Amino acid sequence: MYKINKNSFVRAGHFLEPFGIEQTESSKTTKFMHAASTIEAFRPGRNLGFSYATWSKKIFWETGLFGSDTNNKTEGDEGYGLTSRFVFAPIQTDGGLFHIGMSGIYRTADATGFNELGEENPKSIRYRSRAATHIEKRRFIDAKVSNAESQCKLGVEMIAASGPISIQGEYISAKVNRKSTFEDYSAKGFYTKVGWLVKGGNYKYKMKSARLAKPGPGSVELLARYNQTDLNDSDALIMGGKQKDITVGGTWYVNHNVLVKFHFTNVDLDENALNGEENFNMIQTRLQFSF
Repeated sequence: MYKINKNSFVRAGHFLEPFGIEQTESSKTTKFMHAASTIEAFRPGRNLGFSYATWSKKIFWETGLFGSDTNNKTEGDEGYGLTSRFVFAPIQTDGGLFHIGMSGIYRTADATGFNELGEENPKSIRYRSRAATHIEKRRFIDAKVSNAESQCKLGVEMIAASGPISIQGEYISAKVNRKSTFEDYSAKGFYTKVGWLVKGGNYKYKMKSARLAKPGPGSVELLARYNQTDLNDSDALIMGGKQKDITVGGTWYVNHNVLVKFHFTNVDLDENALNGEENFNMIQTRLQFSF
């Protein structure tokens, strides 16, 4: 990373693409133990590329050009993508915050190798997510879109806070452009989460990263999140499943390096999910050290 001045930089390497809030958030600052399933399903993740970021008192903007990730060893041309995030934060006072933003991605599909005749295999794009936990590795919703050429994703985000109360949400829609003889595929999802700093003062904001700042040492935060992710598209004949989940819990920010988290989650899946229609609960806790 190279700092152009105190309000802008360029960077190159293998890093998270600038798309939305939770996609670019570190495990040191994320409020829940697992990103919302909508984010996991549609996130671009870490890829090789370069980006430029700049911000002022009320505006943040980052854009970049990216290739594939470092684990892509498939023969053939890798996909490339253009990603951008823009945020406007007109209110940043000690008593109140408001932020609204948009992100967009255009990405071509990665090659999937060649057959025995030397012909390129049909390309595909996949969206999938776990059930709001890292412990259970299975993806309960999973849509693999064959004969794909490119994808477009649009995200809308919002943060608002009044004193010790905050609300944050993101909505993402995705469209896969397929070969002319196949119906294009569309999917969508959103989450909304609410926080209450019962100890630790008011929420604060970081314009440099366009997100809420991490609460200070000793803070105690109660949290609730509702997520809905829909990977079903009957027109394209791809039914990847639909997931709804609710999580409630809290975080104790013991000091700068230690966090304690506790969550209860209810997950509801439709008939197109991995095991068909089901509903289950889970309890998770974490003692987290960060340096």
